[in-house]
Amino acid sequence: MDVERRGEREPRILTTLQQRSHLRKLQFTDIGQPDVNSLLSTPISNLRCLQITVADFMDVGIVFEVAGLSAQTLEELSISYTPPVEVYEQEVGNGNPSLTFPHLQRLSLLNITMAAPDIARAFPHLQHLKLVVWGQSEPLFLFPSGLPSTISFPELRSIAGHSGLMALPLHANLQRLRIDQTITSKDMFDEALKTMTASPLTSVSLIIRTRSPVEKRPRARAAQAQDTWPFSSSTMISKVASCIPRAQYLELGFNWGRFRAYDLSPEACVESALCLETPCAPLAELKDLRYASFTVPGPRDGAENIRPNMQSIFDGLFHTLPNVEHLSVRSKGMYQHRFHYRHKTNNVSSESADPAVSSLADEHSAIETTSKEALAAYEHYSWEATGLKGWCVGGHEWQ
Repeated sequence: MDVERRGEREPRILTTLQQRSHLRKLQFTDIGQPDVNSLLSTPISNLRCLQITVADFMDVGIVFEVAGLSAQTLEELSISYTPPVEVYEQEVGNGNPSLTFPHLQRLSLLNITMAAPDIARAFPHLQHLKLVVWGQSEPLFLFPSGLPSTISFPELRSIAGHSGLMALPLHANLQRLRIDQTITSKDMFDEALKTMTASPLTSVSLIIRTRSPVEKRPRARAAQAQDTWPFSSSTMISKVASCIPRAQYLELGFNWGRFRAYDLSPEACVESALCLETPCAPLAELKDLRYASFTVPGPRDGAENIRPNMQSIFDGLFHTLPNVEHLSVRSKGMYQHRFHYRHKTNNVSSESADPAVSSLADEHSAIETTSKEALAAYEHYSWEATGLKGWCVGGHEWQ
């Protein structure tokens, strides 16, 4: 149920919700201090999933007090702090819950930082942690000397958001890794490789600065050319693949820095990143890989309504990756089309089977599918394959 900033103006809504003894999922959007005061004075408890979006300046600690009304029953908590931006700098809140949430499995915080010991104390059975801070490149956690060895996250198996999460001591159990922050240096990339090597990952999502099609390599001796930053897409894919032998879902985003593909067609952008000299070939060694998704920079040519023809590109990718069942490709922010294809060896359901589809299946290795089917495949290989439950309130990480 959505309550869009009417709690303070219409207290009867909160009173009615309070009387719903079987209410388990609740979402509050764009609330302010008066709304929080109303929620505290008219407590709604026994929730399992709660999402709160704060739109005004306030101490976010009081928002955790609202969540604390259901501390003994909550399984999922999402808090976003998005007050008006002042002087081009996003306000960041600090969370330090005083209560323990013994059954919480999924925690998502936007523009809220929290000390690692406080997370471990307040959420002892946390399985999935998502922390995102807009525009912040500094680490989210400050570890006092000797502290990391005393912190334990025994059930944490999935992290998403800021690269600082990789500093948490959880590699032995980590099955899902999603870093939304662009990896812009070799040191950051090496840290990601270290985390992936130490973790039994099933699902991986990264955005990495790679060399554009026309970008010259930095000056270096020929013997070192392959190891100069930024890497080519081929080198980057090879290094990632070598660290994730158990992966079933892989999402890679390519960032070309300041380069803009004004003179390249969308097809040429995808081919340069994924097809020339078969850069995806190392992924064929991942015998469990079933879904691969790529984000490639594209042209800003004003032709967003012209849909590129990607059939031959996907045919070639499936030929290179015979074990993969689903492929997705898009060019983020450049043109609006996103493509989803399924390997033709997958059986076409009886509901969608028709002569035209059968004819295409005979002709091509790749059969275009809907975003709904691609989403179902993502949820299966990125979440269900790990034994983790996805989000029940608010948005998921599918983009």
